[in-house]
Amino acid sequence: KKEGKAIPDDFNGKYNPFKLDVASQEKYDYLSYFDIQSWFPFFEEFTIRPTLFLELKQDQIKALHEAYSTAPDDNSIDIHSLLSSSQPLRQLEDQIDSLLTSHNKTNPSFFVRLSSQSPKDVARCKYSFPGLSDIVSSYTQLHKSKTNRQHHVLTPHEKLAILLQSSVELTQIANGLSAIHLLASSLRIFKCLSQYLQFGLQNSLFLVFRPWVHWMAQSKEWRVFGTKTKPVCITQSNEWIVIHDQKIVPNKHFERLYSLFANDQFLNALNLSGLSKTFWVMDFALGENPEEFLLIEINAFGKETGSSLFDWNSERSLLQGNQVLLQDLKQHQSEFGEPHEQVLNVKKCCREWKEDNGVIVRILEHPRRDVDENMINKWACSYLLDGEEEEYDHAENDHTSEEETDGKDIPDEEEQEEILSSIETWE
Repeated sequence: KKEGKAIPDDFNGKYNPFKLDVASQEKYDYLSYFDIQSWFPFFEEFTIRPTLFLELKQDQIKALHEAYSTAPDDNSIDIHSLLSSSQPLRQLEDQIDSLLTSHNKTNPSFFVRLSSQSPKDVARCKYSFPGLSDIVSSYTQLHKSKTNRQHHVLTPHEKLAILLQSSVELTQIANGLSAIHLLASSLRIFKCLSQYLQFGLQNSLFLVFRPWVHWMAQSKEWRVFGTKTKPVCITQSNEWIVIHDQKIVPNKHFERLYSLFANDQFLNALNLSGLSKTFWVMDFALGENPEEFLLIEINAFGKETGSSLFDWNSERSLLQGNQVLLQDLKQHQSEFGEPHEQVLNVKKCCREWKEDNGVIVRILEHPRRDVDENMINKWACSYLLDGEEEEYDHAENDHTSEEETDGKDIPDEEEQEEILSSIETWE
């Protein structure tokens, strides 16, 4: 059992996330305090369980890194050829299968990630990937049938909602083969491995497996910015989706979250982990039923973590709760005090209020104006939305093997309808 990596007393004086060089040993060391193996031992009882860790060997890390760097730019990796030519990855496949086999009776499918990143970008950067065409088609047809518009041309907002959910659904794995295929196809994972090989060789790097939780649709995930032991600002984790399936009532919707920060055991975890000394960003899943409440992950404070509907530049003081733990706040405000036009346009689409406890909540109430066809076309798989597969040779390779789908928990129509409820009223 891992002991975790607590934040030291000199943390705020040593690391200022707004002044760290983009690619530097200092920044890598700062971010390592927010890797999942660093905080999980302190917060295990409040997060997804079981969370399984598999430490990667150096030859496995290099083999995964090389697999992406030598792969086709836009198409899926030939996973069988990759494994047949790489002994480290074949060994990794066996290790994953062994680890998951002991848990797959109760958890038939898992979400896989590295210590600091997940491969949720595969649908954005690959034209074809096993199962992707079926997933996109399923959600597209379900949306059209629910709205009774079979021949309706999807709006950009509808397309984006389907693509985002498809990208999440694609990260569901059942065994070592599907896990390695996904990891080796992700640019996010490749960048993470590159940083490790440059700056992190003295540390351990883990594959992390968490049970697939169906009720954790994107509209139920919330990003909480906090300082020491207090939440300061709350917004939706996915800044692109209008939340239609939950009625957000001020001072009531986040009661479970506020109660958690008054819980002695959770406060003890904040103290033991050292997070009570600094700023942090936490993601929570908040479902409709009382038991549907989980800490998903803890992120670094600063621009390496998405600010969602807030803005790191013009609203940094707000996100810090006006706390001056980092000494450059006044200088930062003088440089970035005025928000950009894009930030102002996003805020016009939002609803914002202050809770009785002072927490600022901001949610997307109207579709964003910056979601258009140009944005959709940046997704490599966007052609799947309009049934244009025959125009692309890439689609010919989109076949899922039985090995990759065996045991995979494909959502039924009822579960898909719940996921798509957030996009019913886009127009």
